[in-house]
Amino acid sequence: MQVCKLKSARVLEMKCSVLLAAIVALLLLAAGPAFAVQIFVSNEKDNTVTVLDGETLKIVKTIPTARRPRGIIASPDHKEIYVACGDGDIIDVIDVAKLEVVRQLDSGPDPELMAVDPNGGPLYIANEDDSMATVMDTKSGEVLGEIAVGVEPEGVGVSPDSKFTVVTSESTSMAHVIDNAALKLIANVLATRARAKRSSRLTASRSGCRRRLAAASR
Repeated sequence: MQVCKLKSARVLEMKCSVLLAAIVALLLLAAGPAFAVQIFVSNEKDNTVTVLDGETLKIVKTIPTARRPRGIIASPDHKEIYVACGDGDIIDVIDVAKLEVVRQLDSGPDPELMAVDPNGGPLYIANEDDSMATVMDTKSGEVLGEIAVGVEPEGVGVSPDSKFTVVTSESTSMAHVIDNAALKLIANVLATRARAKRSSRLTASRSGCRRRLAAASR
């Protein structure tokens, strides 16, 4: 389970505790002058996403998805939720207003985790079984690039200036740096194996420090 909490109206900082069965994403949505919280939980064994009211923790809706939903993130404008369905080889796109899957993106084999360009650019997907990172236009679904990385890629993070993406590979114990303009791998950073196993979901925050996940909210 990844528990992700919004810290303000402009910055979403995620602290993630990884458990076996589910991944949780928190969305901060404006409701007049106040803010309401909705929690989107991907249920890996049930092939669903559960939407909870952030105040009462009551179930708002359970949304069917493709097989084995895992990684889950919000679009920069928070109008859509992207759900990586590993056994379906697909990204389900949930409309936040409708609370239903409105389209699917062909992610390539076994999408694990992903990150979206905070400035409205592409989606970067870790394809665990294929040792690849897939770069995709979220509007058209066009695959912009496929970049070979290490074995069992999992964590993905895009720099705040959108210039670089880092993909971590658990078995290779490396962080792989991608030039987003060229869509080319430019560096491989070796980590110690003990650290690599727990750093597979690290990315850069706006301060340049490493965090589990970071993204922009509206």
